[in-house]
Amino acid sequence: MSTKFDVKALRDKALQTDDIKNGSVYVEEWDADFPVRSLTGKGLKDVLTKSKNAKGERDEIRMSLLAAIVGCADETGARVFDDTDLAVFESDSKSAAPILKIGKAVLDLSALGNNAQTDAKKS
Repeated sequence: MSTKFDVKALRDKALQTDDIKNGSVYVEEWDADFPVRSLTGKGLKDVLTKSKNAKGERDEIRMSLLAAIVGCADETGARVFDDTDLAVFESDSKSAAPILKIGKAVLDLSALGNNAQTDAKKS
């Protein structure tokens, strides 16, 4: 017995639905709420690609930093941080805790919690 699906209608629904999740995270160290949003396919690809080290292995800390930089954005997609901020967050001048808190919120919204991060590391 097979189930019938209207694949065209399902495709249309999937492509037309606004499925970006938005939220915010309070960062105590910076005494401010920061907007966060789920990563798009392009954003996820950028994060995963740029988080590899010279040996081609996934650096989970860098992945979280990049997720924060890409996904710390408002509902319109306007980002709080830009790509050049990665150098600052990877330096000795800033605490890792605040930016990693933002990165965790972005990864959680993107269905990339702890188990998914482990799976992404293998890809």
